[in-house]
Amino acid sequence: MPASPQLALTIGLGKHASLGALIDGTVKPEGIDLTCVTDVPEPWMMTMGERILGGQFDGAEFSTSYFTQHKLAGAPLVGLPVFPFRSFRHRCIYCREGSGIKVPADLKGKKVGLHSYAASTMTWVRGILRDEFGVLPQDMRWYSMEEIGTAGAKESGVSIAILPPPPAGTTQIQQIVRMMQQGEFDACVSPFDLTQPGICRLFDNSSEVEAEYYHRTGILPIIHTLVINERIFRDYPWAPRSLLEACRKSAAHTSSYIAKGDLHNWDQEMWEVDRHILGNRDPNAWGMGNGEKRTIELFWDYLMLDGAIKSKPSVDAFYPPFESYAAT
Repeated sequence: MPASPQLALTIGLGKHASLGALIDGTVKPEGIDLTCVTDVPEPWMMTMGERILGGQFDGAEFSTSYFTQHKLAGAPLVGLPVFPFRSFRHRCIYCREGSGIKVPADLKGKKVGLHSYAASTMTWVRGILRDEFGVLPQDMRWYSMEEIGTAGAKESGVSIAILPPPPAGTTQIQQIVRMMQQGEFDACVSPFDLTQPGICRLFDNSSEVEAEYYHRTGILPIIHTLVINERIFRDYPWAPRSLLEACRKSAAHTSSYIAKGDLHNWDQEMWEVDRHILGNRDPNAWGMGNGEKRTIELFWDYLMLDGAIKSKPSVDAFYPPFESYAAT
């Protein structure tokens, strides 16, 4: 690795406790002058994708679903085995009071709103409903604010209507909640906690359901992946290892950043609920072990069943093996 000048990289990240030390510069990747951007317009995940695909970012936290679809379509992206957002998804299914939905089977024939049909959380939810409860995507009527990834599903007989953008000053999730409160949807799927008067989780004991699921399957869903432009991997082969090591060092400070607050709301829930389910397993011990490979391959099975992708990729093609990263 050259001593100087340092490689200047800009990456987009969510405000995760696990990456707090990287974001504020407490941890610095060796040989890299890193700029972390956390303030992007809503919908922030779509904006992250637009900026890395458009060349404004050298890397970004990206939906694992969108990463898969864009890379298969030729986007010059490479995944690092850093997963800033992993969390159980049973908790993400919400029902409107008076909808008549008490158990998963009651979703059949119902109207379900979501911000993006092909987002990672939605993909996991449909896979879990299919595998665990025998409820198929074709059993419901879906309403999505994004069209990405819907074509294949429609071809397989899934009913998906595309909603207009939310009014100015309103996020996609806020609009979904508003429409649900007005009775336009019976249920919705969201990565955020939407519990409030008139809206409750399908699984009121979601942590117990998720714990049983985890101890039986060993699966902790991967929602987001850190990706970088292929040219960095090609032209600066030492840089991916440096970034990975810096992310791991940052993750060691997670507990102190949890205490500081000012984080996306899923961090606190993961810290309080998920760590109880996981026991001694650290969700931020990033790497590509057998568990991660199995989780990603299952996720790709779900994307194929959704019609979002036509073939199952190779994990090594999307996440080059750690051994291939040149030493710093």
